This record gives sequence, C-alpha cells and structure tokens, in this order.
Amino acid sequence: QRQRGLMNVAFLEKDRGMLFYFDSSSIHQFWMKNTLIPLDFIWIDDQYKIVGFTHMATPFDESIYSIAMPSKYVLEINGGLISELGLQNGSIVSFH
Repeated sequence: QRQRGLMNVAFLEKDRGMLFYFDSSSIHQFWMKNTLIPLDFIWIDDQYKIVGFTHMATPFDESIYSIAMPSKYVLEINGGLISELGLQNGSIVSFH
C-alpha cells in the first residue's frame, strides 16, 4: 500500500490525505506515476515539525520528489491545499 500511495485515486476529499510513516528519519523520495490528481507533500521530522513542502506535484510525473532534509513522516494532500491552509516550515503538527 505504501508503494501505491494515492495512485489511481480520481478524487480526494479536502479533509483527507495519506500519511506515510517511516521507521527512521531519512531522505525519502516519491513520484507521481499513475497518480491522477495533483498533490502537495508535507515533509515532517521526528519532532512533528514541518521541514519542507512539495507544491502541486504533477499527475503522471515520474520525476523524483524529495527535499534535502530528513523526515520521518510525509503527508500527501490535495494539490494547492498547503497554500490555502497557510502552512509554513517550522510549524508543529499532531496526528489524531
């Protein structure tokens, strides 16, 4: 399921996303192969601090999306939602 992510998902509710949890902090890479909708990636470290963003990843793009900072979590949400929510590097997140 981790490898598929949101591939082949035609619609994502505004309050939904997919959270990737990794055993350790590292530089993680994603791509958009077979992903039908634009996505934003939120890169989160082991202290639950946002350490980076990818805005509007392009559907079907096989380029590698990553940031230069280690992360333990990556949250995929609808493309454009990061800007709409006003999220910033350094913000603290919590999972419920």
